[in-house]
Amino acid sequence: MEIMFIGCFILYVHILSQRLKRVGRSYDRHGSTRMDISCETTLGTFDTMSWKNESPIYHPDFPGTIVPSNRTFPFYYTQQPSILPGVDDKTLSIVSPLVAYWALSLVFHALDIWGTDWAWLAKYRIHESAEVRSKNLVGKWHVVGAVLVQQAIQTLLGVLWVDGEDSALTDHMVQMSRMSPILVQSTLLWTGNPHVALSALQAWGSTILHFIYWWAIPTFQIFFAL
Repeated sequence: MEIMFIGCFILYVHILSQRLKRVGRSYDRHGSTRMDISCETTLGTFDTMSWKNESPIYHPDFPGTIVPSNRTFPFYYTQQPSILPGVDDKTLSIVSPLVAYWALSLVFHALDIWGTDWAWLAKYRIHESAEVRSKNLVGKWHVVGAVLVQQAIQTLLGVLWVDGEDSALTDHMVQMSRMSPILVQSTLLWTGNPHVALSALQAWGSTILHFIYWWAIPTFQIFFAL
């Protein structure tokens, strides 16, 4: 999940890098305000990084404060052990594509065989030209064999890679708490000001983290799988 979280922030980090370049140039023009040097004043030498310790956002426990405390789940989530009683989700996720493929294929095969006998359906039939029929030289059993090989590989990969962990046993609060420090650091870099970042995270941190965990990451996973 952490990898998916980082992936969702690729564009965010790109914009952030451009902002940091501008901030760096600003610091170069005003050397007295640079954060990486010590300044000489009439009161003595002081480290300009010391102001960071004054903001609660740098406290090690702060990322935990933006983790949503209320256990609210999106509509697509279920706390049941499995979607279908008696069938674990791993088996269902591996078998369902196979069943869907063959069910749909048999429907089209039935239309191909008996569709000409149904007058109301014949007018919707696509009549291939003689040239197209002459090029379609692959036999049906050859196609079936190729599909079975492909599905055997697909099933094997599913058995090896699909996570069989019961989603009802996953501690989502712990998962989000692992992501919260990344969100805090990203917000600090984005704003360039710990006080602005603190205000933003106190106001919307929990909402943003909830959205990333339950919506942004699953959406990214779906499009990546496609």
